[in-house]
Amino acid sequence: FVGEGVLTNAFRVRVENGGIDLVRCRVRAMRSKDPVKGYGYYTGAFYSQFGNGARIKDCVFSDSSAVAYLNARKVRVEGNVFLRPDTGVYLFNVTECLVTGNEFFDAPQQALLLNGAKLSEVAGNRFTDCALALSLHGSSRCRIVGNSFFGGRMGVRLRWDGAANLFSANLFEDVSGPVVSSIEPFGSGAIYSNNVFSRCATGLDISSLPKDGGMSVRDNAFADCGTGILLNGGGTLAAPNNAIWRTKRPLETRKGAKLTAPSLVTGDPRFRDAPCGDYRLAGGSPLAGAGA
Repeated sequence: FVGEGVLTNAFRVRVENGGIDLVRCRVRAMRSKDPVKGYGYYTGAFYSQFGNGARIKDCVFSDSSAVAYLNARKVRVEGNVFLRPDTGVYLFNVTECLVTGNEFFDAPQQALLLNGAKLSEVAGNRFTDCALALSLHGSSRCRIVGNSFFGGRMGVRLRWDGAANLFSANLFEDVSGPVVSSIEPFGSGAIYSNNVFSRCATGLDISSLPKDGGMSVRDNAFADCGTGILLNGGGTLAAPNNAIWRTKRPLETRKGAKLTAPSLVTGDPRFRDAPCGDYRLAGGSPLAGAGA
């Protein structure tokens, strides 16, 4: 499906096979009415099985359950706008997919869900005032890099012990709840580095560590938050070279957990202009050269 068009709530697009593109379309008020395996709001107004190589590009989705790809490979979702999506993008059991350059606004449930994704990337997207920006369920070896999260109740929710995921160079600002949270152990081999958490309730809410303890939290900056890093239980976490400034509870542990923070920076990080969103380091910043 390629070209210009307006799709209303009269029908839902369903593609069983093949990499069909949806380019420069406008989708309005299209919600799923025939649930797949009970996941009604996950299936999407545009739903594809085995859509290898497909693209969703430069579209506008308004008040829709939007896009779902199942059992697909190398799908690209790029440059789209999602207004009040329910869910905006759902990728299930996919490999080597890319979600980049999209804007998500006012998602009442979740903007983007990756469930069982592998070797996929979420890069350079903007999430604004979403109840939940990103859900990552049982996904492994994925890259969450260079995204911006503004407002909303939760930034990232993790489930089912996804392994070896990278979270780097993301900006989280004014999130009213936990920014990154899980009700289960965090994934083994996960890396959280070079992220900025500003004016958020809690930066990292770590329920418990993976059994092998293999998790890296380093070189992040937390400013004006309620809590920087919260470790709720399960072992000892080393969190080197983080900057936690003007935060009520820089490091908090519960249920016998232990958190060590060698080279913790607690002085003014000297961002160039944080109120205007410029988090580059000014001259004389204590963070300059502090990372590993």
